[in-house]
Parts: sequence; C-alpha cells; structure tokens
Amino acid sequence: MSTNFQKVGEFHAAFGHKAFADGTTPLYDVFDTNPQLVKFRNSLIEEEFKELLEASKKKDLVEVADALCDILYVTYGAGHAYGLDMDKLFAEVQRSNMSKVCKTEEEAQRSVEWYKENESRYKDPQYKKIDNGNGWVVFDNATSKILKSINFELPKLKELMDSQ
Repeated sequence: MSTNFQKVGEFHAAFGHKAFADGTTPLYDVFDTNPQLVKFRNSLIEEEFKELLEASKKKDLVEVADALCDILYVTYGAGHAYGLDMDKLFAEVQRSNMSKVCKTEEEAQRSVEWYKENESRYKDPQYKKIDNGNGWVVFDNATSKILKSINFELPKLKELMDSQ
C-alpha cells in the first residue's frame, strides 16, 4: 500500500509536475536556487488555509474536511518539491511530540516545577494522569496548552533528512 507521500508523488508524475528533486533528497539551497518554486508552494498552502478559514466561518464541516485534505495534499506536494519525505519526517515529529508525556508522576511534578521557575508566560502549570493511564501530561491550566516534559526530545529532522 502506498503512503500519502508516495500517492502525491504519483499525482505529480501523472500531471507532469516538474521534479526538482527525486522527492527524497533534501534541496537545502532551494530558497536561493528556485525562489519561484518556494513562492508557488507557499501560495498553494496559503490558498488552502484561506479556504479552511472561510469554511469554518460558514460552519460547513464538509468544506472544512475538503480544505484540511487539500492542505495535507499541497503540504505533501511541497515536501516532494523540496525533497522531503513528509511521512518519515512526520513520524519523527510524532515521536518527539509523544516525548512530552511524562512517564512517572515524579517527572510530571519536576516538569511543573521547572515551568514555575523558568517560564513566566505560562500562568498555571499543572499535571494530570492521562485518561488511558499511560503517563501524565503537563499543561497550562489557564489556556489548556499542553506543555513539554522536562525529558522532551526535539525532533531530529536534520539527521533524518540527511539519511534519506
């Protein structure tokens, strides 16, 4: 079964979108060598994002679904154009995001203390046991924003990109 990244690659091939990369070799210099491509890809994402905002304003869930799918599609397309395998990169971001979960209550307590001592932008850091019982989540009670565990790991995107 094809991944979403591969499916968008099939679309690009079928419709003759010029390949500036093989889809898996990062084009680190694309911003200098092909600014038109960057502008084009950004405009596609921006257009679909505007459609999402409009659909939300109209309270039209079908149009919201369409816009969200189109945002994913053009984002995967940008990944192809820039030589970024978005499925692999997304998996790494997922791994990183899940490291926000505290494995122990002590880790959650230490994380809350760190926020109270080091991050004044969060008004009321707290923690709670995750509903499924698999850890604790730290959050700002004032905004409901999920905060990072003290053991949070940044996504290793560059290493992954360089190994593609």
